[in-house]
Amino acid sequence: MLLHGKAITAHAAAVEGAPFLAMVGVGFDAQALGKLSQAMKRLSGRAAYAPAILRTLLSPIPEFNAVVDGVAYQANWIIVTNVANYGGGFLLSPESHISSPGLTAVLMRIPSRFALVQTLISLGLGMHLKRANVSLIPCKTVHISAPSPQAIQIDGELCGATPAVVAQTDLEFRLITPEPRGEG
Repeated sequence: MLLHGKAITAHAAAVEGAPFLAMVGVGFDAQALGKLSQAMKRLSGRAAYAPAILRTLLSPIPEFNAVVDGVAYQANWIIVTNVANYGGGFLLSPESHISSPGLTAVLMRIPSRFALVQTLISLGLGMHLKRANVSLIPCKTVHISAPSPQAIQIDGELCGATPAVVAQTDLEFRLITPEPRGEG
């Protein structure tokens, strides 16, 4: 339980009107969550993600249309975030912070499985921003659609399917953040 720390004003966003705190994803991350065995996750924790990730790597790569603040894009993996880190410790969007209003659309064009593996490795190494197939776009609203419904993950849980609208909201709340390690 978090008892001590700095209180900040945090900003929530919403997908189809349902609030979220960190991020919404369509594409690889939502596909992998859909293939995740909850029983295996209870038994083995994070190790349960490995088979789900491998099965997702062998799955067809979906196509998405994203309209970001009125501008149309195509992508194969979309993450809309208001936090910097993804999946725990991976730095996804360095300028994003829950205490700042607004969102960032992370759009990834992935033409092949090889490009997907390269993108995943670069994300893990914090080098994804140097890749030509990765774009970060500050925004307020993202409309996401696909030729057929695709799963959506919200803050790491499957929740609905495309089409969907992700938008910043006026919802603010106080959040206690942990003290930096070595203090307190």
